[in-house]
Amino acid sequence: MGNWMSGSSQRPKVRYNVVLPTFCRSWELLYSGDVNTWDAVAARYGMDKFAYSCGIANCDREAVCLRYVRVTLKADGHTISIERFKQSTVQVSISKCPVMKSLLADGFQLNEVAGAQRGDLLLVVLHDAKDLISRAAFPLLQLNTKGMDLQGCKRADSRVKLLRRLSSKRGRGEAKSDESGTSQEDSNGRSSRRSSDKEQKKEKGKCLGVFHAPHRDMTIISCQISPDLSQTAIMFYSLSSKLGTFCYTLHFYSNTTLQQQSPESPLTPEQQPAGTSSSAAASAQSTLHLLQTVKLSREVQPYFVYDPRYRCSRIAVANYECRERGIAHELVVLNLEDDVSVIQRGKLTLPALFGNSRFNLLYSKDGELIILQKLTDDRFGVTSFCDIYIFSADELVLIKYLTASLPGLFHICKVSYEPVFSRCGSFMRVLDHRPSNGNGESDDGDEDTVVQIYQLPRALNLMGHCRRVILQQISCCQDIDVLPIPHKLHDFLKFGPIY
Repeated sequence: MGNWMSGSSQRPKVRYNVVLPTFCRSWELLYSGDVNTWDAVAARYGMDKFAYSCGIANCDREAVCLRYVRVTLKADGHTISIERFKQSTVQVSISKCPVMKSLLADGFQLNEVAGAQRGDLLLVVLHDAKDLISRAAFPLLQLNTKGMDLQGCKRADSRVKLLRRLSSKRGRGEAKSDESGTSQEDSNGRSSRRSSDKEQKKEKGKCLGVFHAPHRDMTIISCQISPDLSQTAIMFYSLSSKLGTFCYTLHFYSNTTLQQQSPESPLTPEQQPAGTSSSAAASAQSTLHLLQTVKLSREVQPYFVYDPRYRCSRIAVANYECRERGIAHELVVLNLEDDVSVIQRGKLTLPALFGNSRFNLLYSKDGELIILQKLTDDRFGVTSFCDIYIFSADELVLIKYLTASLPGLFHICKVSYEPVFSRCGSFMRVLDHRPSNGNGESDDGDEDTVVQIYQLPRALNLMGHCRRVILQQISCCQDIDVLPIPHKLHDFLKFGPIY
């Protein structure tokens, strides 16, 4: 200790000049402009600069807008193709999953819209309707079979990609200084590498197993995967045998036990009851993965989302109902450990929904804020309005209210209305669709998309501030894995669960 204090030779020779980002007042409007001017300033706020359109071929927000994670069954009937925006196509063979293969043979149809996606896990929906009886199953697919851990270790091999990028740049620089013969050989080598890269673009995934709906005639409302990838939550609307009425129920399935039971092993005759089909036996066996069920509401549709700070133990629910405690259509936070309990209630009564109106519930990137959006459509479905209520996640106190205009609810998705957060989590982007002439009236019906950037409040803790500064110094999130820091800090920089 004394040598370190007195000896000048022990001082570090490398100095890092870190420029701390400027901080404006909370909820200050930092930028407001159309899409054309947004491209030049998008990198300043750590966001993408893609065009904001809602089409099948070009979805702007693949990680959120699951509609454009296309899942199709090939003509051979043995391979599932998964197409994602600006990512390689993944091929999943169903020959190694006899349960899924038997379901497709029994007449189940594959839904092209993925049920849920988080990390490298993708939840696919299979449905069947015969003689006015509907059945549903949910295969869980793993898109990247290398280095995947359902306990939370979801790290990509971006170090290899970075080294390949640097080596390709170095190879191009050396090729320019070589002779014509050598450059021709290098070009041939690069073309061969491109062809091999095209072959490697079709990555292979695998099926971890299949979840089944507990009963028949259960309407699928929404699905989500927990932040630590250990659970899958599916909300159904069905008739409750205990209550004798229809209600919205949330079912939690274990992804870990599903992975432990290999889908490659078919059901034995002892496991398959007599007089039942293989799909019915698999449905009975899938109840082993059902952890718990939670009744959310009876009258109106609830909305739920996982808290990103917790692995799988907390969710926020809008329109929650519990008549025993006098809770009717409120925003609450539920603790799923042991007995399900309400640990926080909202201070405001949620507005009622009429017609095509609906809610959208999400957390901020660091989990400190809960954003509740009310989407209201007009009578003709031409114009919509988005009311944004922002609550503190720990106390459920309303701290900010925003509003925006949207196109009709008949032809929009989450790309158009859901807020986006910057790479460091300090800024929030909101889209506002306004008439093209700018005076509130449209002569030809055209609309301009106005991009608005708001400054989010900062949490007063050292860890969050260090994460914010580090993320603002890198160009993309994939560079986090290259940083020479422990793996737990990698997960923290990626806003992984910490509780």
